[in-house]
Order: sequence, then C-alpha cells, then structure tokens
Amino acid sequence: MKKIIFATSVSILLSACGGGSSDPTPTPVPVPENNSAPVASAVTITDVNGGETWAGDILSGEYSYADAESDAEGVTTFRWLVDGNVVSTTESYTLTKAEAGKSITFDVTAVATTGTKLGQAVTSEVAIKRDLHFFTANTLTLSNQLFVTDGTEAGTVNLEVTLPNNPGKPVKLGDKWYFASFNSDSRASFVTATDGTIAGTKEFSEGPKVSTPYAFTPFKGELYFSGSDAEHGAELWKTDGTEAGTKMFFETDAGSSGAPAMLTVAGDQMYFSAYQGTEGRTLWVTNGVDTTESFHKWEWNTVSDIKSLFGFNDSLYFVDPYRGKLWKTDGTSAGTAKLDLERQSIHAHGFIAMGDNFFFIDSTGGSNASVWVSDGITNTLLRETDSTKGDTDGLTVFNDKVYFTSEQELYEATPTLAKKVDLSASNLASGFLKPNNFSVFNNKLIFSASHTGTQNHEFFQYDGTAVSLIKDITGDSNSSSPAHFTLLNNEIIFSADDKIAGRELWKTDGTEAGTALLKDIKEGVSSSYPNLSFDDSEK
Repeated sequence: MKKIIFATSVSILLSACGGGSSDPTPTPVPVPENNSAPVASAVTITDVNGGETWAGDILSGEYSYADAESDAEGVTTFRWLVDGNVVSTTESYTLTKAEAGKSITFDVTAVATTGTKLGQAVTSEVAIKRDLHFFTANTLTLSNQLFVTDGTEAGTVNLEVTLPNNPGKPVKLGDKWYFASFNSDSRASFVTATDGTIAGTKEFSEGPKVSTPYAFTPFKGELYFSGSDAEHGAELWKTDGTEAGTKMFFETDAGSSGAPAMLTVAGDQMYFSAYQGTEGRTLWVTNGVDTTESFHKWEWNTVSDIKSLFGFNDSLYFVDPYRGKLWKTDGTSAGTAKLDLERQSIHAHGFIAMGDNFFFIDSTGGSNASVWVSDGITNTLLRETDSTKGDTDGLTVFNDKVYFTSEQELYEATPTLAKKVDLSASNLASGFLKPNNFSVFNNKLIFSASHTGTQNHEFFQYDGTAVSLIKDITGDSNSSSPAHFTLLNNEIIFSADDKIAGRELWKTDGTEAGTALLKDIKEGVSSSYPNLSFDDSEK
C-alpha cells in the first residue's frame, strides 16, 4: 500500500503597517514511501508418501508468506518445473514415470492484494530417484531368482532371494517393496521387504510369521494380502510396512480357510473373493476400516469360479462363468446385476479403460474371440475374429484409440468402430504379421512382429501413420523375439535373444543405435530368461 504524507506550508507576509495575513489553503503534497514486496520463505517440498522421492509419489509444496506492511496475501502463484518445463501450477503434484531420475523444482511467487503486489520467485528442488523394476531370471546355479534394475548394467542386481511358484511382483509401500520369498529351510514362502538392495532385502523375522502370502494390493495407504499364520488358514491380512503393523485384517471363515483372492480396488472400496462355510466362494467388499461383508452369494452350493475382476468408475465388473455372464456391482446385493450382453461371456479378459468406456476381449468357448466396448451399461461388439486365422490379444491405449492383434494383423478401435490399420505409408520391404507385446513409448506404439513370409520376429514402432523397424537384433533371418516391453526411466527394457548371449535383458531409447544388450546375466550362450512381467495367478 502506497502511503501519502501531507506536509503543510505556511507563509508570513510582513507589511509596512506591521500587519500580516496567511497564504491560501495549502495543497496536500504526496510524499512516496517505499513499500516492500511480499516475500515467500521457507519454501520446501514434502513427499506425502514419506521417505525418498520416487516416481508416482505425491509432492506437496509448502511456504510461508510475509509482508513488511502487513498487506494481505492475494493469489500467490506456484509452478512445478522439470528440465525447465512447467508441469503444474498447483500446490501439489504427482510425479510421473517419465520424471524418474530427474529433478523437480517448486517455484513460489508471493502476491499481495495491495501495495507492491508481486514478490520474487523462490524455489526448492528435490532429486527424483531412478525408478526400479523387479524381474525374475535364472543364474548359473539357481532359477527363479529376484532381480532389480534401474536400467543400467551396474544397477541390475540379483537380490539373492528365491521366489515361490506363481510369485507376486513386489508391490511398493513407502520406500520399500513387499513380496513373497521362498525359504528353503522351512520349504515355505513368507512376507519379505526390499529397498532394492541386497542388504535391504529381508524376510520379516519378528511379529506374526505370515506364510504363503500373495495378491499384495495397495489400498488406503496400506497393503492387503492373503496369508496364513500358525493359528489360521489363508485369510485377509494387511501391513503398514512394519512388523508390528502387520496383522490379520479379517477372517472370512473361522476355523477354516477363506483363501481371499483377486483383491481389486474400485472407487473407495476393495473387493475380493473368498470361501465361507458351505456358501462356496462368494464376493466380499471392504472399506478398509470397519466394514467387511459378503454381499453376493450364488444360488447353489457349487463353488463359483469368479474371474476377471475389474474396477471402473467406482464399480466392479466381473465374470461368473457358471452363469456365463458379465456382472456389475457397487458392493451391495441390490446393486449387483448382469450386464446385457448378446451372448454368454465365459472368458472375458484383458479389460482396459479409455475415457468413459472400457474395452475387453471375450473368447467364449464355441465362439470366435471378439473385442467389445462398454460404458458400464451398454455393451457393443466391435470386432469378431476368425479363430482359424489367429488369436485376438494385446488391448493397448495409444493416441485415444485401442490397438490389438486380430487374425495376426494390427487393428485399432474407437468406442464406435474397429478396423485394420492402414500401413500403406510404412517404409517396409514387406508387411508384417503377429504383432504382440504392445507398449507405448515416446508417443509411439512399440511391439514385436514378423515380416510377411518369414519367421524373423523383431522390433517395430508405429507413429500413428506408418510402421518402421527399430532394429533387427539378430541381423539375419533368425528371430530375436523381443518381449515384455517395460517403460523404465525414459527407456524401454525388454528381453531378447540375439543368438550370441542367449535370451537376456536389453534396453532401447527407440533408435537402432540406442538398442543394446543391458546385461548378460547368465554369461555365454546360455539364457537367463528374464521375465519382466511376472505376477501371481491369484490377483
């Protein structure tokens, strides 16, 4: 606020007669006084998830406002910048996978309502850790070992633990990942935590000894999973990341085993299937606090093999193959109903959301595989595949369309239409067949495929107009069969067999020159068979 000081000027006029009079009323004279700009101080970045800063964490910007003249705060401005580019103008920001390994700056410019309104920008910066990806591989002496990589050779490490059959991929909570490791002494698997280092990978040794854990699922700041202890069969457990905070959450079948499976979060609730006495396997729902109940029982005692739980727009969708229908529920018996589908849907799978719709594949026995779209009410058949010409697979969202393989060729779909991709503009000596292993990177659709008339399965990309070969890894008619394309620290890691090092771990930046062997885990021509997409079968 600019303050004005009024100064009064008085003039005395002496006359010959000794009298005098004053000047007319003086005019106020503004005298400017410096007004300080508002100040943002103590600018900091807080990781809401706690601990170190990783991709996927929520960051909160904090600051203090001050003004020497007590001018009130106006609309202070905020900016989050990565590599000099503004990524958000709010007080909080959720880090993306593409920002792993970079630094992020929180920029605050204090603004006052009056006086000198605009202050100087004040910043705070934090480093984002390089993301980690866990995978299994075979060493010279052991199989099914858990490895971790940050996309560098030095950062690709054997964590020296063995996984059980059908292992669950480590799931992150705070600064650690949780999974089941196999203890060769007791011949059982137990809850294990890792920070991505050998020294920081340890089985929980105190507190409850939870065996055969699987289906780790984040829900409301904790991890839920199925597991057993000395007194109970498989029931629903949860952990906050500490041994003291690891406890049974709910016992679905006292004195027996509820065997919770397919834990799935939809909206503010988590769903799972579990046994309860003679009811067979039923659907359950919990809010994670005080309500856990079975809400959908079947009309007969035969165990129903519920499949393909999928959360979309706060509702759960699932398949009941015994009735051959796709169902929708809000977690109540009254809110559970069959969706209107033209035919039975025994093997609906591959659910993927795009905007206000979700897509899925239905490979019901006796019928050809088909691609469907649904808005949660109306279901529309988009594509029927001739089963004699190949499978339907790989639903992947790219540039506001869903891409998939049908009859060994590349197709694209919108909510109203599915059609074969026009590749006439592609710079290929011949066409290609069997596209699979879809991923999205650098605004391109990445996949592997075979040249027409050959079995040379190699590495391609589609930019929305044309397909081009990234690299023929073997360099001859042999196939490297690249697979498991996984985005990690702004590169793609994958497995491939160059016929020299065997099937090993590779990486690419999307160029031929930038596609190279990342690490030869099992040296020589033998293969370590890295599996980058392993998951448990009960999820």
